[in-house]
Amino acid sequence: VDCGEHTDPPYDVSKSTTANYLTCAEYGHCYSCESNNHCRMTQSYAEGSMWSALMVSELCWVGPLPSTNDDNAPDEPDPSMMLSKFGVRFPIGCQTKETGLFLTQKENGIMGMSQDPNTIVPFLVKSGVLRANLFSLCFADTGDSGSTDSYFPSSVGSSFASLYRTIANGHSYREDDAVLLSPSDQRKLPNIQIVLRGTTPGSSVVLSIPPLQYYTANADGSVANNIHFTQSSGGVLGASTMANFDVIFDMDQHRVGFAPARCDDAHGHGDFAPNVSKGQWTDKSFWEVYGTLVTAVLVCSSGGLAVLLLVRVLGRRQQHWTQVALEES
Repeated sequence: VDCGEHTDPPYDVSKSTTANYLTCAEYGHCYSCESNNHCRMTQSYAEGSMWSALMVSELCWVGPLPSTNDDNAPDEPDPSMMLSKFGVRFPIGCQTKETGLFLTQKENGIMGMSQDPNTIVPFLVKSGVLRANLFSLCFADTGDSGSTDSYFPSSVGSSFASLYRTIANGHSYREDDAVLLSPSDQRKLPNIQIVLRGTTPGSSVVLSIPPLQYYTANADGSVANNIHFTQSSGGVLGASTMANFDVIFDMDQHRVGFAPARCDDAHGHGDFAPNVSKGQWTDKSFWEVYGTLVTAVLVCSSGGLAVLLLVRVLGRRQQHWTQVALEES
């Protein structure tokens, strides 16, 4: 087993009275079958990390863990009560190999949230623990998702870089190079606005991403941008663009909502607080149809690619919008 060191000792299947290894016939997403017919899963990620695991059926619940103190607080939840009220039998992967960031992270593991019926939310809904098939994420500046960075079509990269350099007084937005920028220098750079199409005609949601958020600090003191223009089509909104929002994923209605939030009240950072522009976003336009994930920086149609790029420049006395529109047939 090559899984690094984390906050807790490794989960030992042999010590569980409720765990059962899943066979390849019992779990439909196996990467391979072991000689004993145990199901093996592997998952790789865009930043280069991967893990490999044997699938196990176990009793699980979402909620607080019992205290490790001998003197339990009177109001501490009882594990047996938590399990009977909120628990479900759920397929988990017992990792036997980790690479990349999984080896060095503090957390014990990773849990995916999606529409896939084998994820935790559909299991909780099916068991009656949850009434609605939805969940929310709220990342502070230390939170992360399956993708930290955000990715947009390569066809608009050069236009974005040219416009950014003009607005940022000659500062270049480079895809791969780390640069030395102090926090005070970063604050002088423009916000990047990501415009999402709402569920009602003419409605939109604008996510304003400040420079301290779209630049990621490296251990050597340099910073690197985390918004990239590398995709042939479509895009990915990573944790860097979701931070300090309550992001609500409504899987039955096929929509995603964004609500401004202070996701870490105890360690709030004034510069790490994107905002949603004022407008009719509090009703249905609050939601973004994530079946297409259409944004104003990537708008596709049958007639070609139409790109609308919006960058807001903030100053002490005034603010203005700069827009570039491209059309490719």
